[in-house]
Amino acid sequence: MNNRPLTHSHPDFSYVPPEGVRINVMETSSGIKGLGSIELGRNRYDPSLTLYETQLEMNVVRIKHKPYDQIERIILLPKRKPYALRLYFLHDSYTFSMTILDRDLLLKVYHFILGKMESCV
Repeated sequence: MNNRPLTHSHPDFSYVPPEGVRINVMETSSGIKGLGSIELGRNRYDPSLTLYETQLEMNVVRIKHKPYDQIERIILLPKRKPYALRLYFLHDSYTFSMTILDRDLLLKVYHFILGKMESCV
């Protein structure tokens, strides 16, 4: 029996290839800005977030692309599993949320998006 600890490799965010960095998540959801946790759509079948150099791609009900400069606010919920990230967008009434079990990966995604938001200002 192999007793080696499991290690998870995280994507390298220092270089984003043209095809992007796909983050497999537990679920994605979309809600209405200002209504808290009320969801309009949820995806547990094939949820994902793909990070590109200038935009991100979210898969909830359908695939949607948003440039980083359209992110109004980002909320990180890293305290308990499943960990979550919620994005609010300018000129859009909808939010995007993702949940993930890997806290370290969530923090890397958060810092990557935050860096992209800051470089757009």
